[in-house]
Amino acid sequence: MTALAVSWFLVLPEYILNVSSARWGRGTFTGAQMAAMHLGAGVICCALVSTLHLRENLSGSQIFGFVLMFVAVGLINIKF
Repeated sequence: MTALAVSWFLVLPEYILNVSSARWGRGTFTGAQMAAMHLGAGVICCALVSTLHLRENLSGSQIFGFVLMFVAVGLINIKF
């Protein structure tokens, strides 16, 4: 039960942000755009938990990967 409570405590802010953004973004963003933003937010939250709570260090390649993901989400959301 403790593991369950802690895991929900860790993911609850991400869940609240993603559900709210899906409701507010409906009609403004496409499904692909919202999915990209959701996945990007999830990865950022996992990286924050691993660095702040688990005290793991991010390597240079991981940081570069996050930068590439940020660029990818930006490209998906550009309207030509």
